[in-house]
Amino acid sequence: SLAVNIAHGHGFVFGMKEPFESYQFELHGGNLREKFIAMEPAPYFYRPPGYPWAVGMFYRYVADSPLAVKRLQLMAIVLSGLVYVVIGRKAWGRVGFWTAFVLWPAYLPWVTEHAHHVIPESFQILLIPLVVLACLRAEKTRNLWVHGALGIFIGLNILYRPTIIFFPAIYYGLRLWSGRAALKPVLAGAAACALVLAAWSAYASIQCGKPVLITTQTGTALYTYNNPHTTETGTWWNRTDPADRRPRTESQYLAESAAHYLNPGNLIRAFSQKSIR
Repeated sequence: SLAVNIAHGHGFVFGMKEPFESYQFELHGGNLREKFIAMEPAPYFYRPPGYPWAVGMFYRYVADSPLAVKRLQLMAIVLSGLVYVVIGRKAWGRVGFWTAFVLWPAYLPWVTEHAHHVIPESFQILLIPLVVLACLRAEKTRNLWVHGALGIFIGLNILYRPTIIFFPAIYYGLRLWSGRAALKPVLAGAAACALVLAAWSAYASIQCGKPVLITTQTGTALYTYNNPHTTETGTWWNRTDPADRRPRTESQYLAESAAHYLNPGNLIRAFSQKSIR
């Protein structure tokens, strides 16, 4: 519904701004149609903007068809395997190239299932290796414009799917730690990335009337995977725990996630559990 509303110039609005049939929903019983029709259209900032905007532009200029989007998603997923082949070549030479090339057919069945649904993971499967490839290419130069462009690219990818929100800190931190980069290129890339995120966050904050970091889902999502339950089990937030069912603001979720990792033992246990899984 977000994509259709964007395609028709209504912006990031959830709700029926066009005739119901325009949204091409696949309904599975119940009163979902009635609920959607009765819903008051409103600005929507719970999800990140990248995927709805991309699908909305596809609907506007290419084809107003969820099936066409799914076909495009399948193409992106298949291409992602080729990007890993290129990464293998750049990082490890012929051994990396042939290892990735041989593993490509085994990799596809694990990821092509995402193409069946109109969900952001489909394009993210291609975007993540493209970010890695861009980082590998940028390491060969100290040109500030190149690193600024890389920072913008990373920032846009975070706006597409904020699950890589920690990538810039890890990437730029490792570059400085390894001594492979001058300070200025790293700062140029980090500043460009931060500027992209700040611009959207400011817009979302103004629209929502409260501070928003990328989306109003950020605090909840970070806490969902970074809390005492996930640290001990490696699985996601146990929502049945009465202690975790009390309402919180986004700021409280963010604060609890940060406080959780102030204990070094939690950080080590969480890293080991999630790495094993």
